[in-house]
Amino acid sequence: MQIPERVELGGLPFDRADLRSAAEYVVALAGSSQGGIVVPSNVATSRHMRNLGVPGLLERASFWPIDGVPLTWLLRVAGLGGFARVAGTDLMNEVV
Repeated sequence: MQIPERVELGGLPFDRADLRSAAEYVVALAGSSQGGIVVPSNVATSRHMRNLGVPGLLERASFWPIDGVPLTWLLRVAGLGGFARVAGTDLMNEVV
C-alpha cells in the first residue's frame, strides 16, 4: 500500500494524492485489517477542526485528502507544493 505524503499546516494534516491514488489508498485501507477513517478536507472542515475539533480524530484519521481549491492554493502559497483537489464525492464514485 503506497502511503500518501503528509504535510502539516496550522497543526492540521493534509495528504498529497490525485483522484486515482486516493481511490487506490482508500480501497487498500478498506481491505486491510485496520480499516481507516477518511477526512476530505476543505477550508470549512479545516477551520472547524482547528476551532472545535473532534476528540481523537486528528490521531485516528488515516487519510486527509484535499477537497477544496482554496486549500490547494493555501498549501501552494505556504510553500508546500502543489496538491490536487480530490472531491469527496468524486473519491467515493471512484472507489465504488
